[in-house]
Amino acid sequence: MACLISGDIGQAIQFFQQVTDDIEDREWAKEVKGIAQRLLEVLASEENYLPFIESLVNKSRELKKLKPYSISEI
Repeated sequence: MACLISGDIGQAIQFFQQVTDDIEDREWAKEVKGIAQRLLEVLASEENYLPFIESLVNKSRELKKLKPYSISEI
């Protein structure tokens, strides 16, 4: 994720591919693989990936009972 946010798209793709290729099959790993796969799809389509990241961050913040965060505030 750090590579993606810093703009190193090629390295981010390599890391996300490693995550999706991992043989771990526990429920938490399946969820992480799904997120990595979706990020790979977004990057392949050349969509703006920031809204997807913002959505992930806000889902996590919601679980922690925190206010939503907007990337535009950065």
